[in-house]
Amino acid sequence: MHRCSRMVLRALLVCLLLLATAPRLNSLAGLAENPHPGSAAAKSSRATVLAFVSVSGVVWRDLDCDGVREPGEPPFPSVDVELHKEIRPGAWSRAAIDTTDSAGAFLFKNVQTGYAYKLRFRSQAGHHFAPTDIGGDSTDSDAYADGWTDPRVIEGATSGWDAGLCGDCCISGAKWHDLDGDGLRGVDEPGLQGWTIRLYRQGAALACATTGIDGVYAFGNLVAGAYTVIEEAQNGWRQTYPGGDGSHSVTLGNEDAGEIDFGNQQLGNLDVHKVVDWNGVAEEPVAFTICIQGPSFPTTPDCKTVGSTAGWTASWADLIPGAYTVTETGGG
Repeated sequence: MHRCSRMVLRALLVCLLLLATAPRLNSLAGLAENPHPGSAAAKSSRATVLAFVSVSGVVWRDLDCDGVREPGEPPFPSVDVELHKEIRPGAWSRAAIDTTDSAGAFLFKNVQTGYAYKLRFRSQAGHHFAPTDIGGDSTDSDAYADGWTDPRVIEGATSGWDAGLCGDCCISGAKWHDLDGDGLRGVDEPGLQGWTIRLYRQGAALACATTGIDGVYAFGNLVAGAYTVIEEAQNGWRQTYPGGDGSHSVTLGNEDAGEIDFGNQQLGNLDVHKVVDWNGVAEEPVAFTICIQGPSFPTTPDCKTVGSTAGWTASWADLIPGAYTVTETGGG
C-alpha cells in the first residue's frame, strides 16, 4: 500500500477510537459533578443541612383544673416524659425519656429537625390530666386524657410543650339549719340552699361553691395538700358549727374528705311597746327602762329607754332564739 494511504488509514482509526470513547468520558465527567447519593461526597453534602435542637416544657399542678396555668399553681416534679419520633409513616419509636425537676421542667437535647415528634406524659396516682388547649400556648396544657400530645414536625428549638395535672380528690359537706342552735345536726334540721362556701389553699382563694337544695356542696379535682374551707356569712344568722374561727382545716392525701359541714341558726327580732294609762290625767314627760334577759344576754340584761322623748318601743335585732324575760323600771 502506498505510504500516504497508510497514513490516512491510521488517522481514520484514531478518529474512530476517539468517537467511540467520547460518550463514556462525558458520562464519567457527569458523575464527578453529581456524586452518587451513597458516596462520601453526597454524605458530606447532606451533613451540612442536618440540625439538632432542644425540646422542653413544664408539668404543673392545675389546682382549679381549668386547663390554664395561673400564678400560684405549683410545678409537678418527678413526672416521666417520653419523646417519640415517627421513624416511618404511622410508625413511632421512643427516642428519649426525661423526668421533671423541682421546677416541673423537662428538656430533650439533640433532637433532629425535619421529623415528626410527640410527647407522652406519664400520669401520677391520684391525678388526671387537665383540659387541653385552653387559652394561649404559653399557659395551656397540651396533653390529652391519655397523656399523649398531638405530633409536631420539629423545625427549630421548641418550648412550651406543657401538661397540667388535676387531682382526683374531693372536699364535700353540707350546710344545715341548726334550729335548736346546739351545733349538732338533728334528723329534722333541713339543709340550707344558696349559701356560698369558699376554698383556700396557702392563704389564696382557690374556688367557691353554692349549696344545693339539700345544702350540699363539693369541690372536685383537688390535689394533695392543705386547704381551708369557710362559709360566707349572711345577715340574720349565726354560725353554730364548727367552733373556733368558724373554718375547717383539711389536709388531703389521695382520698376524699367528706362531712366538712357548717351549721347556722336563724336569728330573731323582739319589739317591746310600752303603753301608759294616764287615767284621765294630763300626759307628762316620763321615761321607762325596758330590759331583756335570755339566750343572747344570759348573765347581764340588756336595757333600753323608752318614754315621751325616746319613743314608746324598745327593739332588739338578731337575737338567738329562745325564751326571754322582759322587765321595766322607772316612770315614777
